[in-house]
Amino acid sequence: MSEFVTITQLNKTIKQLFEQTPFLKRLSVLGEISNFKRHSTGTLYFTLKDADSELRVIMFQSMASKLSFQPTNGQQVIATGDVGVYEARGEYQLYAQLMRPHGAGDIYAKLEALKAQLQKEGLLASALKQPLPKYPRVVGVITSPTGAAIQDIEHTIARRFPLAILRVYPALVQGEEAKHSIVAQLQKANAEGVADVLIVGRGGGSIEDLWAFNEEIVVRAIAASTIPIISAVGHETDTTLADLVADMRAPTPTAAAEMAVPDQADLLQSVATTVYHLQQSIAKRWQSAYRQFERYAQSYVFTQPERLLQGKEYAFDRVLHRLQQRTPHHQLERWVTLHAQQRTALITRFDQRVTRHQQRSEHLHSTLQALNPKAVLERGYAMVEHDGVVVDSVQHLQPEQTLEVTFKDGHVETQVKHIRRS
Repeated sequence: MSEFVTITQLNKTIKQLFEQTPFLKRLSVLGEISNFKRHSTGTLYFTLKDADSELRVIMFQSMASKLSFQPTNGQQVIATGDVGVYEARGEYQLYAQLMRPHGAGDIYAKLEALKAQLQKEGLLASALKQPLPKYPRVVGVITSPTGAAIQDIEHTIARRFPLAILRVYPALVQGEEAKHSIVAQLQKANAEGVADVLIVGRGGGSIEDLWAFNEEIVVRAIAASTIPIISAVGHETDTTLADLVADMRAPTPTAAAEMAVPDQADLLQSVATTVYHLQQSIAKRWQSAYRQFERYAQSYVFTQPERLLQGKEYAFDRVLHRLQQRTPHHQLERWVTLHAQQRTALITRFDQRVTRHQQRSEHLHSTLQALNPKAVLERGYAMVEHDGVVVDSVQHLQPEQTLEVTFKDGHVETQVKHIRRS
């Protein structure tokens, strides 16, 4: 065995011992926070101490972001995590994964349960958020009348929008009776209906100081308000259920006042800009109107008004002509002329049709005459019949048959003696 070990070997060995000791896993440690630092990455560095000892603690950003409160120096907490060794310095420290204020018991579990219930009921939905009025006439403030919050709000509103009236609804903001006081003032403000917007909140403090704004009756009263509410509880890092259910959340009371009213400097600048644009618009309109006037002044309406009169006289003559053509006498003459024209056309068409029928009749007569058997007989031919039927072939005859022969001037009866077929 070597007569010595290096520091690195020793620290590694101690680290292995720590890692192999079950007692040092998921260990909860009670102590007071001191030397608290939050790194830019979000990792927390601080020391836990009691009356006789202290322990270095580190909490990485992934775990610190899940904390429901803001750790501060002097605060009693219970930190849960693994105890390990930082080899480079030979120091052991607690790598915290969870942390809660000491004495809170199940308060955070109840808080999360209430938050889940509100979420389930839809009270945290953004669709329920009411828009803030653009130019409030009265700004209501529910807070302690003696706290720093009301002073910050008063100064901010007076500076930004002095036209707004500040209506203070004094309430307790800390202690057991605070929740009832806040709810009573919320109900009063809504019953009065004077305020256009409400600011509900207080200055910073510990989680216990701000706890009234996590109470269920306060949260539900805020959700039920018909007046838009800005929640301004504590500092920027403090978050309560009132912040989540309100129509708007401000990181500080001063920021809430800035959200509630517009900035008169911006309004004056906007008015100045609007006036400038109006002046520009009026100047352009005037210039356009003047140019139009010059065009009109140079038009023939002013330089040659007789042309306008001539145009009107021409239009009048056209209208008069149309009116004359629509008088009853003119209409009658037109109908008489039209009737005479139609009568003449009808007679002409009738004569043409009679002529065509006469010509067709004569043609048919000529055709019938040509086909008349008598006309054939006149040329020396005879017609032979047997029992009233014309015989047109010897194939239909028999010897001893009696035949009737018709000539142009009479009839004879004869008898077949002999048949010769060609």
